[in-house]
Amino acid sequence: MRKLYLITLLFFALGFDLAAQTARPVLIGTDQPKVRLYPNPAVSYVQVDWNPQLRPARILVVNGVTGKQMVAASITSYTLRLNVSDYVPGLYVFRMFSANGTYLGGATFQVSK
Repeated sequence: MRKLYLITLLFFALGFDLAAQTARPVLIGTDQPKVRLYPNPAVSYVQVDWNPQLRPARILVVNGVTGKQMVAASITSYTLRLNVSDYVPGLYVFRMFSANGTYLGGATFQVSK
């Protein structure tokens, strides 16, 4: 229980919005959204779209709140449909990186059944 409490505090400290558990898209960025992730919470899939003005994203990483890596894959377009039907209900962190490993953006999303 203490570990879960510490992980939750870490998410708040890093600025992740745990309250964004709605059906509307999660938008990251100020002027124009960098990443749009929906539906949230998800049941079978998560659609991820990002602004083409970002440097091209080449690597996608999804981790569970416990740190378990769910996906690490190469990507080639500005949209992605991620199958989450076999994920355990809970909170997940989505991150995108450029080819040289620079962090481009990300968001948290919830999987519910």
